[in-house]
This record gives sequence, structure tokens and C-alpha cells, in this order.
Amino acid sequence: PIPTQPAQNRQEVRSCTQHSRKVRFSIVAIARFGYEFTVRRVVAAAKHRPQNPRDRSRGAFLIPNPEPRTPNPEPRTPNPEPPIPCAMAGFKTHITASSLMGVGYGAAAYMMYDVPWPTCLLAGGLCGVSGMLPDIDSDSGTPLRESMAFAAAIVPMMLLHRFQQWGLSNEMMILAGAGVYLLIRFGGAALLRKYTVHRGMFHSLPAALVFGEIAFLLASGDELLRAYKAGGVVLGYVTHLMLDELYSIEWYHGRLRLKKSFGTAMKLFGHGWWSNISAYAKLAVFAAVILWEPQLPQTPSQIADPASIQQTAERLIDRVLRR
Repeated sequence: PIPTQPAQNRQEVRSCTQHSRKVRFSIVAIARFGYEFTVRRVVAAAKHRPQNPRDRSRGAFLIPNPEPRTPNPEPRTPNPEPPIPCAMAGFKTHITASSLMGVGYGAAAYMMYDVPWPTCLLAGGLCGVSGMLPDIDSDSGTPLRESMAFAAAIVPMMLLHRFQQWGLSNEMMILAGAGVYLLIRFGGAALLRKYTVHRGMFHSLPAALVFGEIAFLLASGDELLRAYKAGGVVLGYVTHLMLDELYSIEWYHGRLRLKKSFGTAMKLFGHGWWSNISAYAKLAVFAAVILWEPQLPQTPSQIADPASIQQTAERLIDRVLRR
């Protein structure tokens, strides 16, 4: 008879070998799955790394759905050199620059031409405040609010000599000054918000001349002193425009580059035909009033007197014909 013991041993050895192969396969599969899972989580965490370092231990490796890799990624181009930041000049910058110009304007007139110091102070102050006039075309903000408040306060005081020429009593002067204040403070601000556009014709050289003419008509004294005060307004206005043009230049890639806002401040004409006509019409009207002011009636009684009106018309006609 053939012995069975060796056959049983061979069968047991074969079964043990198969079992050990299954165990090794399972261990390898588990290790491979764990390795791939860990690598994917690490890559996803690196792509979505939180900015706060304290949050890295609180879910940096638990971010699901990492971005799939493209088979042929596009080559990365180096980032261009960022331009040096050059923001627009703000309210403080404009008012500081125009105030410095006003100090020099008043000091030069006092030291070189012996202009009275109250006139120099007033002209320098007008130059400093005029630095925010071009920005009154903004719908809201500090320039519009401060400009309207200052104009509403200073214009009635500059009209005192006109009120005295018209023979108004003290009570009428107070009422007239209050009316001018309310008209400028609320009526003028409402009109500017409704009918103006920022960086329109208020940012132009004709607008600077218009405000200078208005200052000349409001100022008191002889013609030279009135022109000196009006010059302070024009100087402060132009200082604002020059700063806007300087701030529209930036340094980019080792060279100077002009921004889109370049040329929108110190200009002679705007984009719309109506704004151009309106600006130059105001310039012409105020210039005519300044030229013919000595021939105009100075008191309400002269305005209502027919003989005075006829004499004024004759003087105007003679002056026009002489020209």
C-alpha cells in the first residue's frame, strides 16, 4: 500500500502557500491605496494652502476634490513688472499745494510791491481755497461740500461794498447776505450735482479764467487790487489742474507711461459740444461785464431811472464804436 502521509503534507503546504500569497497581496494593495491617498491629499493641501498658518492643522489636508492636472499644461510666463503705484491727488494734496502757493503769492506781493498786508492775506487765502474748486463737479465728497460752505460764507462778505453802494440799510444787508448764503449753499450745490460731470469742463483753463472773472467782480478796491485778488483764485485753480496732470504719469518697466487721465485737466475743450459752448459763453459774458462795468448803473435808483438807462446805453455804444 502507498503511504498517505506525504500527500497530506504536500496539500497542507500548498494551502499555506496560497494563503500567504493572498495575505501578501492584500497587504500590498492596502499599502498602495494608502500611499496614493496620502499623496493626493498632500498635493491638494499644497494647492489650497490656507493663508493663516494656524489653520494648517485644522483641515489643510482635508480639502476634497483637488483640481485635475491637465495632460499638456501651458508654459508659464513670468509676471510683468507691476507699475509703481501712482494714485490720483486727493483733497489734502490739492489744498496743501494751493495753500503753499498762496503763501508765496501773498508774501511776494507784500515784500516786492508793498501791497497792504490784509489784501495779501485775502489773496493768499483765496489761492489756497481755490485749489479745491475744480473738484466741485463731483457728485459728492469733501471738495463739493467744503467749497460750497466756504463760498456761501465768503461771497456775502465780499458783496458788502456793493450793498453799501446800493444804499441798503443794515437790516437789508443782513437779509441780502442770508439770501446769498442760502442760494449758494443749497441751490448752487444742487445744480452742480445735477448738471456737472467729473473731469468735465470744470477741469479746464477756461473754467479757471471764469472763476477769476467772478472773483474780480466780487472784489473791492481799485482795478489793480481787484486783479491781484482774482489772480490768486486763478493761481490756486491752475495749481489743482497741474497736480492732476502730474499724477497721471506713472513709472512702468523702467520708463514713464501716461495714464488714460492724462490731458483731461489742463484742456481747452471738452468732449461735449454743449459744455464747450456753455464754458466759453460764460467766459465771454463775464469779460464783457468787466470791460463795461464802469458804464453800468451802480445803484438801484440809477437802474430804475430812464435817463440813467439812456446815458448808460449811449456810453456803451460809444465805447463799442471806438473799439
